[in-house]
Amino acid sequence: MGLPNYQFYLGVKYNTGNGIKKTNKKAAKLFRKAAEQGLSPAQLMLAYLCMIGNGVQHDFQQGLHWYHMAAEQNNPIVMRNIAMHRLTEKDYKSAKDLKMVTKGIKWVREAAIEGLADAQLDLGEAYYLQGMSMKEKKWWLKSAMQNAGKPSGHAQLILGRLTNDSEQ
Repeated sequence: MGLPNYQFYLGVKYNTGNGIKKTNKKAAKLFRKAAEQGLSPAQLMLAYLCMIGNGVQHDFQQGLHWYHMAAEQNNPIVMRNIAMHRLTEKDYKSAKDLKMVTKGIKWVREAAIEGLADAQLDLGEAYYLQGMSMKEKKWWLKSAMQNAGKPSGHAQLILGRLTNDSEQ
């Protein structure tokens, strides 16, 4: 089939128009070739293109398929994104689909373990809202803070609330 890393690289070039004429269909075709060979970043890009219908027919289910393929390879960004999608669906809000919620939480936790600060923050916040053990809440929020970046201020805010709650 070819060299998936090269196919992905060339797909990015076609997708961005960097040094080559921008052609979304060629980019999608190259991403698909690399994705079919198991390259996680190509699966992620193809999923995104399917979701928005750029270079391929708009197909939400096909996009989810490729997101799941990338997540199964422990891509923490994808695991967190799918988990957040699962946890914000109507079924979650009405608590009808416990299996979907459980898998969503599992993937947020796996992404957090992989060191993704956003997932660590999500997990700490979920534990805060669900009344889980204080030790686990604080551990995930501190992990998010240590990974710095955008989420750390929010993590500090929640940790401050935890401290105030435990003092009362």
